[in-house]
Amino acid sequence: MMVMKIKNRRQRISAYNEKYPDRDLDINKHLRKYFKSRKWDFDKATKKANKKLEKILSQREYETIQIIFFEYPMKTERPRAFGRRIYSPNAAENHSYFEKAWKKVIDEFRLINTPAEIEIKAYLEMPSNVKADEVLLFEAGVLDIIEMPDYDNIGKCYTDMLKDILVVDDDLFHTGIIRKYYSVIPRVEVRITYLKQHESEFIYKKIKSRKRVKELEKDGLLDVKVIDYKG
Repeated sequence: MMVMKIKNRRQRISAYNEKYPDRDLDINKHLRKYFKSRKWDFDKATKKANKKLEKILSQREYETIQIIFFEYPMKTERPRAFGRRIYSPNAAENHSYFEKAWKKVIDEFRLINTPAEIEIKAYLEMPSNVKADEVLLFEAGVLDIIEMPDYDNIGKCYTDMLKDILVVDDDLFHTGIIRKYYSVIPRVEVRITYLKQHESEFIYKKIKSRKRVKELEKDGLLDVKVIDYKG
């Protein structure tokens, strides 16, 4: 039986220092060093990258989905252990709830599989002891709030809900913004912006190689596309 040893922080830092001893942020210098270590032609790669960039900018298109949850903003519950399994108590319930609600609105949807951004606006219930003038300022988003749950717990709760319903996996989100507000109408607004097709051949192949993606493609629930750089 193979036993995996988890490195502590000191070991991880030591490994990092060994691999990256030079700490200045002269990226051009580091790029050239990186290319040299792989015996790549930097100038040739630059020309190819510029050609790709032209095609990306001419074909880049985004789609946007907006969802409003009329509910009190939720959080992911603290992970618990059941034997050797770690789980979040409310994750399955939240996912099932959203899946049923989504299917009532959309009959068929091809899951998002391209890089995406997500913005989550959590409108928490207006505290009863807030004065009238500040109610207006909180509602307008002028005043910032301090309130539980933590923003990252809210973010995880709602991104986890989307898996296999809207997105192939939540690692598609390269950018996430979570904002908390007070409102007289508690709710959660989710906005997802994603590319209509892949732009990176590396990411495209990475997605295509996933077992789950192959299954979804076979079932017609996924359409994985990449820019044709040869055409």
